[in-house]
Amino acid sequence: MAYTVFSMGSEGKIKSFSKLRACASHNARMGNGNDYKNIDNANPDYDDFNQDLMPMFKGQSFTPFDEIDDKYSYEGFNLYKKWNERTGELDNINIRRGRTNLALEFVTSFSSSANENISLSEWKQRNIEWVDKTFNVAPDGKNNCISAICHLDEKTAHIHFVVVPIDEEGKLNSQRWIGGRQRFTQLRESYDKAMEPLGLERGVERSRASKDDLPHIYKLIQQNSVIPEREKDESLEDYTQRTLDYLKVKSANEMYRIKEEQNESLRIISKAAEDQRKELELELERKRTSLPKDIKRMEFHKNTLNCELTNIMDEINIQNELLRQTREQLKKEEEIKKDAEKYKKLKEIREYYKTDPVTNEMFENVINLINGYDDSLQRELERLDELEEIDNNFEYDELNYDPAV
Repeated sequence: MAYTVFSMGSEGKIKSFSKLRACASHNARMGNGNDYKNIDNANPDYDDFNQDLMPMFKGQSFTPFDEIDDKYSYEGFNLYKKWNERTGELDNINIRRGRTNLALEFVTSFSSSANENISLSEWKQRNIEWVDKTFNVAPDGKNNCISAICHLDEKTAHIHFVVVPIDEEGKLNSQRWIGGRQRFTQLRESYDKAMEPLGLERGVERSRASKDDLPHIYKLIQQNSVIPEREKDESLEDYTQRTLDYLKVKSANEMYRIKEEQNESLRIISKAAEDQRKELELELERKRTSLPKDIKRMEFHKNTLNCELTNIMDEINIQNELLRQTREQLKKEEEIKKDAEKYKKLKEIREYYKTDPVTNEMFENVINLINGYDDSLQRELERLDELEEIDNNFEYDELNYDPAV
């Protein structure tokens, strides 16, 4: 028997643009073969046989990878740009970070037993028609599918569809197709029905085992499963088929349990990582907000201190200049007083010798000199009076200076 394979892709529910880019990089085999080390059972020698099926939505032939000169400049692999182009003209696009499904990835394939009997071209065409009928319900009538990559570099051909879930009201609404197990089951059943003309039957319920899960599941079946006994008069062929069906159901149930445990572990790890990321973002935001305020406050204190320091230095310079002027004035006053004492003594000598006829002639020249000096001294005395008047008006208290000292 040949079975259909239908599941959410490795990215599944794409909630961020980084996930969208990662999905594009994986499906396009970016790096010209360097990324194959992370893809199980894929042969990099067959990369050129992989195909971009998006032209088939317009009735054109697909594009093989060997016709793509540069994957990084090829617009068909730029899902971020294609997503923006698809949603740019629509209203009511409300994105809630970390919660809104920006896009959905689905993977379709068939069991390896159908490789020799199925028409690959017809299978691809039916997949395109099913996606077009199922997801293109937006009011603008445009294609919600932004990527359709067929991989032929692994054991079984499979297609990765990336769909922007725009519903009949023009809103991002992934619940329209995968809201709960019932809706996903209905989606799966519609795909199985579309593939029936190719001779493909529906696979085992919940059978979404990966290559890494199967060896572990088979081991559990061998250890824990009880093979049903052959009924009386049951043919060997019927018994074999019933046993195989039994093992398929057991393997699917065990696989589902393992997947649920893995998903729960991933959910716990993801939540812890997300909480830590949010805490770091909040701390970074607090520091980013407080740092400019701290810098501004420090700049203000710096400017205030600089102003105070400048005022203090100016005041010191003024006081020093006043002190220098006062010292010069006192020095001049002392010199004038000394000259006045000398003049007074000379005048007494002059008066004494004027009454003595004997010495009068000897001092005549001295008297003439004194008379000449008298006029000059008088001018100095007048200047001294002016200085004394200035000194009386000068406020010594400003310098705490005692002129008597």
